[in-house]
Amino acid sequence: MKILIPYDGSRHAKAAVAFVAARAAPIGTQPAVSVLLLNVQEPALVTFPTPQGRARLANFYKDRANRLLQPALNTLRKAGIDAKSTYVVGTPGVRIARVVTRLEKLAAFLIDYERY
Repeated sequence: MKILIPYDGSRHAKAAVAFVAARAAPIGTQPAVSVLLLNVQEPALVTFPTPQGRARLANFYKDRANRLLQPALNTLRKAGIDAKSTYVVGTPGVRIARVVTRLEKLAAFLIDYERY
């Protein structure tokens, strides 16, 4: 069973992670449960568009997403759930929809992105 949780660090996103983690034992391992945490970084031009500037901006997005996603990943993994995370840059609604269309056999899609 694949579950996608768009994760922005809001109380709603944290509640979605807690909900899935709390149900790990009742769900069991059959079917296997895997969770993908998706963070959408809104675009921010904070430097000139040079190769070095783009690299710094990419690292900024990656570091910010990792700081936000790591506690949620730890919660899910502690509950015995196979959890992965990724981030994309763009408008949350559009980017989340694109990810959903690319996932195969998605069993659940928990969404409550606080701003949308």
